[in-house]
Amino acid sequence: MSGDPRALCLLHRGLVTALARPIDRSRFDRAAHDPAGLLVDSYTREIQALIAQGWLRPDADGRSIRLSPWGALMGTWRQAWPLAGLHLRAADRRARRLFAEHALDVEAFTGGAPQILVAYHPLPLATAIATIRAGYEQVRPLARQTEPQAVLEAVVVELDLDAAGSPRPCEFRYTFRACDDQRARRIRRIRGFDIVLDRDQAQLAVTAMDREFEQAVDDAEWDELTEDTPLAPLRLGPWLRDIDQILPAAWAALAAHAVGQRPSPDSAALYPDEDGAAYWQIVAWGEDDRPLHVTLDARSGTEIED
Repeated sequence: MSGDPRALCLLHRGLVTALARPIDRSRFDRAAHDPAGLLVDSYTREIQALIAQGWLRPDADGRSIRLSPWGALMGTWRQAWPLAGLHLRAADRRARRLFAEHALDVEAFTGGAPQILVAYHPLPLATAIATIRAGYEQVRPLARQTEPQAVLEAVVVELDLDAAGSPRPCEFRYTFRACDDQRARRIRRIRGFDIVLDRDQAQLAVTAMDREFEQAVDDAEWDELTEDTPLAPLRLGPWLRDIDQILPAAWAALAAHAVGQRPSPDSAALYPDEDGAAYWQIVAWGEDDRPLHVTLDARSGTEIED
């Protein structure tokens, strides 16, 4: 399950709504005025419950608590193979059953961060999105609000067929990443997220945040690590051939590669190479389920041979 706070907040709101129980707001007031006391009471209840269950036992003087022999044995074994995996899977199954009992779709909060949508925003009325640039104008403010330092690195356009049998964009997925170097601790933190623009639903959706880090062991390794940036910005300059310009030529090239078959459109991806040059890769499927693709220079529109 996702550890993104926004995803967990959505799940918590769903549970509050499903349980329909009155909320004791006195705990919120106490958290604001006596947070330490609230934590102490919470830990006290937890310790008393563990004593009652046999995991802990008080010392003879009654002033300290330690693991009971049974608790130490079970705690050690439950963290070892194969019991650790068995207990985790059992806990996961139980959580899924509990969520299902309250009509909550746990699948919406599991998997990789790009598959978990944590915030939705409607598009302005009468907003027509037919190109990557037009979509980016809607996406950019939300990206800055989510992570001010993030840069656009790629765009994937999901394609389908219109009434005339021609490919058309139906969803735009903008991928952003940010990097933060903390020299004092020699840690580089990288954060990434997507913003999905759904034309048919007229809404924007932000995915959970994907987080990773690298840490150097000494200054020499840190200097080597930070010599280059891990970010690869995708620049949408005036020279860019947008999806509306590139798709007709790409579709004709795919039809030629299909050798008499009628291709079914899948997606079009715009990305930079290691030198910053932008390329389009359009993917389709043949009638025999064979994947087809064509790569085009985003500046000139010419096909790039594999």
